Amino acid sequence: MNKFGQLNPPSVPAFFFLNKKKKSSTQVGLRAIQSLRLMDFSKIISSDIQNYINQNINSDLNKLLLKKSPFSDVTMQEIVQQIKGRKTAEKKFPFLTKEGIVFPPNLNLEQASSQSTAEYKAQNLKGKSFLDLTCGFGIDAYFLSKNFDEVTLIEQNPELISLVESNWKTLGRK
Repeated sequence: MNKFGQLNPPSVPAFFFLNKKKKSSTQVGLRAIQSLRLMDFSKIISSDIQNYINQNINSDLNKLLLKKSPFSDVTMQEIVQQIKGRKTAEKKFPFLTKEGIVFPPNLNLEQASSQSTAEYKAQNLKGKSFLDLTCGFGIDAYFLSKNFDEVTLIEQNPELISLVESNWKTLGRK
């Protein structure tokens, strides 16, 4: 068992629990062995790769995809995914345009609420506990979590919930 307690059977969705009073978080997910690898975003957020992404932010992504990755442990597809994510974030969720943020595949970015929509939704909702049954990229949950003591996020995709957890830590939401 790892520090996230990942022992659930494959039919149980992954989740992330945030308790602001105890200043702790827990993640439970699917496919324990695979999820261990999925939760390590340290390579994609390393300074070398982030510099490469910044240098290629305006490059032709199709041409970039045809090149060999200059990094042995990160594919060009992963790098291009981060470039696409960063470009989307500039317009849709500007609070995520900072170092250390990891972006999911394009479909997840398209389905996520914009920052302004999430802020609007969070204006009138307050309480002790909040449960998001379809967390996705976690944009709505991020803004709603400011108004709740306990937050539980449920997501079928264990890689996506790991990514949300990593990003929330980067943003100081623990």
